[in-house]
Formats: sequence, structure tokens, C-alpha cells
Amino acid sequence: MIMLVMCITVDTGSAGVGELDVSVEVSGRHIPAKTVDKGFRIYSVQFTPRVATRHLVHIYFAGEQLTGKFMLCIMK
Repeated sequence: MIMLVMCITVDTGSAGVGELDVSVEVSGRHIPAKTVDKGFRIYSVQFTPRVATRHLVHIYFAGEQLTGKFMLCIMK
């Protein structure tokens, strides 16, 4: 079992006005993710993998998924 908190930094400074939403998916199920506002439109996304497999991170801004702007985390 993996219990290490993963952190991803998202910088929305040049993206215009909108709200950031992030979801993390593993084996077709969503797992809890926390978004922390670090100020200056920079955010830290935190989640805790529990299994050693691929985790897909979807990033949405202003209600639209950022195409080609996702992250694949492979936990081993």
C-alpha cells in the first residue's frame, strides 16, 4: 500500500479568469484530491495513491478540460 502524498503545482497566472478543478482517476474510479491556493494564482493539488498503478490527473479551468494538459502518474 502506497501512502505518500503526491503534490502537483498548477500555475493559472496566464490563463485568464476562471476556476480550477482537478480530478484524479485510478482504475476508472475517482480518488479524493485537495486543491490548495498558494497565492498569485498558483495551486498545489494533493492526493494520496493507495495502489501501485496508473493515476490519471484531469485538469479543468473555467469549466473546460485542458486538452493535452493532463498528467499520468505511475506508482510503483
